[in-house]
Amino acid sequence: MSAVIPLTSSLTKPTWLSGARMGLADTIFSRKIDVHPVIVKDTMYRLPFTLIPQLAFVGRSNVGKSSLINALLHGREVARSSPLPGRTRQLFTFDIGNSISLVDLPGYGFAGKISKSDRDEWIEMIKLYIQNANGLERVVTLIDCRHGLKKIDEDFWLTVNQSPIHPKRNNKPHIMVCLTKTDLIDPTELSKISKAILSMMHHYRDAHKVRIWPFLHAVSAENGFGLKELRGALTSMCPSDIRNSNESSSYSERVIIYCTRSIAEFKSSLTN
Repeated sequence: MSAVIPLTSSLTKPTWLSGARMGLADTIFSRKIDVHPVIVKDTMYRLPFTLIPQLAFVGRSNVGKSSLINALLHGREVARSSPLPGRTRQLFTFDIGNSISLVDLPGYGFAGKISKSDRDEWIEMIKLYIQNANGLERVVTLIDCRHGLKKIDEDFWLTVNQSPIHPKRNNKPHIMVCLTKTDLIDPTELSKISKAILSMMHHYRDAHKVRIWPFLHAVSAENGFGLKELRGALTSMCPSDIRNSNESSSYSERVIIYCTRSIAEFKSSLTN
């Protein structure tokens, strides 16, 4: 089975699947990691204002989120599993070489094993994050391929779609769907589950106007399946000047890049 499945057959092969672009993505995810202070609901106002694209990872408890993040970062152990699945209420934010910002969101928790008040508090926290995240481009929702899509996952898609966004943003973030732990399932069963999830992605895109990333990803943090393709897709949201700049570029240089682009876009809007 392919590590990347398009939502529709009419989609052409994206440029981020080229060998050169995936190689560049590998390099970006090898860059220096800068960790920000931990954020909780009451300190959400301290969420860093980012000048680089941001993406957030989320999923049900035990979906393999920490393992996947660490695998994307070439084995560097930045993310750690909570000893209390479903009860963590913290956001972990870190930047990769001033090129891309990653956010490790708290998991949904085990269905039926957390109280309604805990669930409501989690939803409020996620909405606050989305509203305060000025650079949020994608929310990567992880699905354990052994269990498939659950109602709690679908509810989360709607939560993202219904959440207010940062005033500096024009669009809601893309919801990117990624199947994890593909090494633990038979390829035939994986194909069957993938088709079912693609059908639901179609449904939520068309019926609920959810902004769905038009590809389904399948990965394994254990054997590396699909990691290169996922890195390529994740870094595709980075402007070319950020992708191609070397790691030694200073933060101030990145600020100049973004400010220059913003001024140009503003002037363009005045003439259109």
